[in-house]
Amino acid sequence: SFRDLLQKPPEMKDILGLVKDISASWNELGGELEILSNERITLQKDASLTDKDRLEFVLRNWIQNETKEVKWKVILKALEVLKRRDLIKKVIEYLETPEI
Repeated sequence: SFRDLLQKPPEMKDILGLVKDISASWNELGGELEILSNERITLQKDASLTDKDRLEFVLRNWIQNETKEVKWKVILKALEVLKRRDLIKKVIEYLETPEI
C-alpha cells in the first residue's frame, strides 16, 4: 500500500532524480533532514562544489546515517516545509507507479 511505501527507505539514485530541482535549497533541505550545521557550513565554503553536489552530499549523508529515520515520508515532510508542492507531487507519482 501507499502507506507502506512511505515507510520505506529511498535509494540515492531515485531520490536524487526526483528532487534535483531543489538544488538551490540544499542547505534548507539539509536542515530539515537534521544534517549538522557545521557540515553544511563546510559544504557552503567549498567553492569547488555546485549546489547539486551539495544536495547530493546532504542526501547521501542522510541516507547513510543509521541514527536517523530514513523514509520517504521524511523527505515529503521536508519538501512540505520548503513549500515544494511540485516535488511532493513528483515523489508521490513515483511512489504510486507500480514497478515493472
